[in-house]
Amino acid sequence: MAANLDCSAKTGSDAWRPLSVSCINMRKAAGEINRECLRLPRSAVPETCRMAIDIGGSLAKVAYIDIGKDEDENEAQVNLVTFDIEHLEQCFTFVRETVLASNEIGHFSLKTTGVGSHKYRDKIMDMLGIGVLVDDREMELILAGLSVMWRFLNKEDLLHPSSDTAGMVFRKPLTEANLLPCVIVNVGSAMTVSLVSKDGQQQGIVGSSTFAGLSFLGLGILLTKANNFKDLVELAEDGDHCNVDLLVKDTAGGTLNYNHSHPDGMVSSFGKAAKYKGSSVKAGFRDADIASSILYAVTDNLALQSYYIAQSQHVHRICFCGTYLSGNSSIITQMKQKHEGMSSYLKNDMQSIFMRHEGYLGVIGLLFDENVQPTTNGDHSC
Repeated sequence: MAANLDCSAKTGSDAWRPLSVSCINMRKAAGEINRECLRLPRSAVPETCRMAIDIGGSLAKVAYIDIGKDEDENEAQVNLVTFDIEHLEQCFTFVRETVLASNEIGHFSLKTTGVGSHKYRDKIMDMLGIGVLVDDREMELILAGLSVMWRFLNKEDLLHPSSDTAGMVFRKPLTEANLLPCVIVNVGSAMTVSLVSKDGQQQGIVGSSTFAGLSFLGLGILLTKANNFKDLVELAEDGDHCNVDLLVKDTAGGTLNYNHSHPDGMVSSFGKAAKYKGSSVKAGFRDADIASSILYAVTDNLALQSYYIAQSQHVHRICFCGTYLSGNSSIITQMKQKHEGMSSYLKNDMQSIFMRHEGYLGVIGLLFDENVQPTTNGDHSC
C-alpha cells in the first residue's frame, strides 16, 4: 500500500505556515541519547493518535504530540526522543511517567514499528498497560514522514546544508517539490533503499546492505577504546584514515596520477595494516586513525551502493535519512564527495539530499499516518 502524501484534507489555512524547531525544556530521562522538538499548527496533527514508537536494531525512537493547555491553542508540539535499545525499560518508563501521565489514556492509540516491535510487544503492553498496533511498513512510513516534514518545514530546518537542492521547492506536497522520482536511502543499523515514483507512490525495496551503522559500531568496539556510537564518531573525527589505509601514492609514487587516479586516492581500506603480518598490528596505529578508517570504509561502501542502486532505477535524486547520519558533517561530506566524483566519472548527474531529524522520519510517518496496517492478531488501540 502506498503512503498517503496528501496532507490537505487534514490541514486548514495555517497548513502552509512553517514548523518551528526548538528544544524541549525537560530534564533528560535515564537512557536518553537525543531529544528534538517541532511545533506545528494544531489543525495539522492527527486526531486519533498522540504517540508512536519506532524500535529498531539499536535505538528506540518515541514521537508524541503535546497540546499545551497554557500555550497557543492553535499550535501543537511534536516531541522526539531517542533511547538506546539497551535502556528500553527506561524508554517505557519515560513513556508511562511523562507521556501517559500527562494525558488522558483514552486519547491514545499507541502504534509501533521497527524490527523490535514484535519482539517487545508484550513488554510494552505489560509496562504501559495499553493496547499496541504493530506496523511493518518501514519504508512507506519513512516516505509518509518525509512528506509531512517537506510540507511544513523550511529548507534550513529540513535539510543539511550540503544537500544539492537545485530546482527543488519547499513547503509543498512531495508531488510538487521536484524531488520525485527518487530513491530513499535509510541508513540505520543496516541500509534499506526504496524507490518512489513521480506520482509519489512507494514502489518497494530496490536495494539493501547489512554493512552500515551497526557494522561501524561493532568494528569500532572491537578495534578501539570507544564503546558507543557518539564516542566512536568523535574518535574518528580526531583521526586520519590515511595513516591506516593504503593510498595510490603509497604504491605508485607520490607524484604519479596512476590510471587517472589522484595520488591521495584510496587503494585499500586498512591496507597499511597488512604489512604487520603476524605481529602486533594495533600497536602501530592510533585508535583515532583506526576509527577514521572504519568510518571511511563503511561510508564509502554506502555511498557507492546507493549511487549504483539509484542509477539502476534510472533516477537522479537520492534522499538520505537514518540515524547513521546523525547530522554528522564528516559522514555527509564524504557521501556527497563520493557521489560528485562518480557523477563526473560516469557522466551521470546525481542529486543527493541529506535530511535533518534524520532518524525520526519513520516514527513521524507512523504518528501522522491514519492507515495503520496491523500485523499482529488481537492488536487494539487504546
